[in-house]
Order: sequence, then C-alpha cells, then structure tokens
Amino acid sequence: MREVADVVCSELGTRPPRFDVPAWVLAPVGVLVEWSSVRRGVEPLITPYAARTLCNDVQINSDKAIRELGLRPGDALEAFAETTRWLRDNDLLAGPPRTVVAGHRAHPVAWFGRSVLRAEKTMYADSGAAGAGLVATTTLPWVVLAAFADRAAGRHRVTAVLLTAVVTWTVVGSASLIREGQAMAGELQGGAGPQDAHPGGAQPPEAALLRARARLPNLCGRAADGLDAGQLSRATVESLAENTCDAVIAPLFWGVVGGVPGLVAHRAVNTLDAMIGHRDQRYRRFGTAAARLDDAMAWAPARLTAVLCCVAAGRRAPAAWRAVRRDHGAHPSPNGGWCEAAWAGALGVRLGGRNTYPGGRVEHRGYLGDGRDPAPGDIRPAARLVRAVTVLGTVAAVGCVLARPARRGVGTWAAS
Repeated sequence: MREVADVVCSELGTRPPRFDVPAWVLAPVGVLVEWSSVRRGVEPLITPYAARTLCNDVQINSDKAIRELGLRPGDALEAFAETTRWLRDNDLLAGPPRTVVAGHRAHPVAWFGRSVLRAEKTMYADSGAAGAGLVATTTLPWVVLAAFADRAAGRHRVTAVLLTAVVTWTVVGSASLIREGQAMAGELQGGAGPQDAHPGGAQPPEAALLRARARLPNLCGRAADGLDAGQLSRATVESLAENTCDAVIAPLFWGVVGGVPGLVAHRAVNTLDAMIGHRDQRYRRFGTAAARLDDAMAWAPARLTAVLCCVAAGRRAPAAWRAVRRDHGAHPSPNGGWCEAAWAGALGVRLGGRNTYPGGRVEHRGYLGDGRDPAPGDIRPAARLVRAVTVLGTVAAVGCVLARPARRGVGTWAAS
C-alpha cells in the first residue's frame, strides 16, 4: 500500500519508506484515535513517534494481510490518513523525531520502565533478595496479563494475528537499531559511501565527532567524551552485534517458545537488566537477579545469533566461525562474546579492548577477531549484517511456528 506511506510521509514531512505498511497494523490506528478523541478529553493513545515507527519498522506484505483479514485497502488508507491529519491538527506532530519509540511515555516499554522506577523507590536495598523481589513484582503481572490476552485472542484468528503483530512490533527493535548505526556512520563519514571517508587514519571534523559522541548513548552506555572515530566505530559495531541478540533474535526465540507471554517476559527482563543490571556501587547486589536472569534468557539466542551471522557472512563465514569458536570466551559476558566475535570475523576487524563508562569505571576486555581496528566504513556493513540476521531469524521463527501442530486456544503464536 504505497499510498499509505505517501500519505503519512507527506503529513510528517519525511521521505517515503521503501516498503509497504500492512493493513492489519494501520486499520486499528483509526479505532484507537477514535477512543482517545478530544471529545472525551483523553490523551491520545497514538503518538507521533508511533506513527513514524509504523512507516519504518514494519515490513510485511500488505496485500496478503488484506486478503487474509478481509479488509479493503481503502479502509486502512482512510484510517491512517485521518489519524495523521488529526495528530497534525492537534499539534501532536511537533518536536524532534525519536529513534526508539520506547522512549516515549505512551509506549508499553516506557510504561513498564516507569513501573520499575516506582517500585525501585520503595523496594531498593543493597541486597540481591531485594532485587529479586523487584524483578518478580514488576515482571509477573505483565506476563500474567499477556497470558490472559494470549488465551483470549487465540479463540479468533483475526484477533490472534493482531495481538501477535502488535506485541512483536513492540518488543522487536531491528529497524531502530539499524537506523542508529547508519546515522552514526553518516556522522563519521560525512555522507560518504561504504568506504572510510577519511583515509590514512584522518579524523572527521570536530563538529562531526561531537555529533557522533552525542549519538553513542542511543546504542550503549559507554562514556563518549574523548572518543575518536575509530573508538566510536568499535563501540557502534559492538553494540550493533550485541543488540541484534537482545532486540531481535532473543524476542523472536522467546516468542516461538512461549508465545506472547514469552515475548513480554523477555522484553521485561531485558529492560530490567538495562535499568538495574549494572556493576556500579548502587546496583552491584540489587541488580544481580535481573542481570543473571537476562543472561539465562539470552543464552540460546546469543549462540543462535552467532550462527545466523556466520550464515549471513557469505564468503567470510569460515573466518566468522573461527572467531566465534576461538574468541567468544574473551568477553566478560557469557553471551555478548558470541555475537561480537561473529561480527568481528565477518567484517575482518578486531573488537574488544578498553572501555570507559560514566562515573570513571574502566573495563579491559579481551580481543575478539584478529583483523584491523574498526573504522567508520565498517559500520554500514555491520548494520547490513543486522538486517540479514533479522531476516534469517524471522524466517526461522515463522518456520518453527508453521512446522508444529496448532493447539486450539493455547496462544497466538501456536494458533496462527
């Protein structure tokens, strides 16, 4: 439905995407806006960031969705066009675009994050037991709610597909991850092509470095002050590799294993790890449960991510696999080394080394891969690997679901 993309992009003032937006995503938008109309005096449930993300993150054939759900193309087009005009007319499209929709207060992950912050204020103590209690009290209600919704939706094919689509879109973040990587490459290369725009080790202009350093927190929690182009490139490639597991393969894996509750459980645990699973003085004990549970849930997906990266590496697959087998243990994380070693071997670079974090904490990591140091020209190939692994992982997940017998009323992933 190219018309849908043209309409929303004309309203947002952005370039049309290269792919269609499915009708089953767009049709509910008009309903949600109707529920949150000005007549009721309720804050809109659809945000401009969600509207932007609908045009950038979803890549499913719309014609097939229309046929399966019995929708007319005009229904989805009219609903989405009316939605974007309504947002614009009510001054809800103002403000700079956000890369990660979860950062907005209306996003479900943001709701969960606020619940964690509130619970931490009352439950914090410098002990692992208190942290485990926080994990249980913040995660279980969402998982139980997802289980009830999953079972209720499983009775009807259309609602099952819609629920699965919405939850999957909410927890999988490959498109925003790729965009951040490409944006970092653009800052460091000055809009150049895939080759390094500053040969001979020359640094980009200081203004470009400042912009790139400002972007780094969108990808990882390292201290960006003073990092040069090579260090920023290494941090970006490492973050793309590790986050491909956390934001793409792990959610898909747990969606196959546990349906919608599995998707929600992984996203909740991964968010908790990002919020409290740190090694600083405050969270060293309190965040242990979140960090260990996240490690456990990422154990199989990390190894699957490494295998998929080797497959996507093409002619460099043997080098990628050698790096994985030889170097994965050099990483302090039981999972991160698998992903980063695969990317290092696939790109022919060497990752790892000295990392500095806010507060002055310094971490010395072992080296992954035996190639040269990363350069800005390696970021876009790393992002292409993210896209390729996402496609392979999605195909594998769908294949697993279709290959097993459907169980009536068990859940949307199994039933649909």
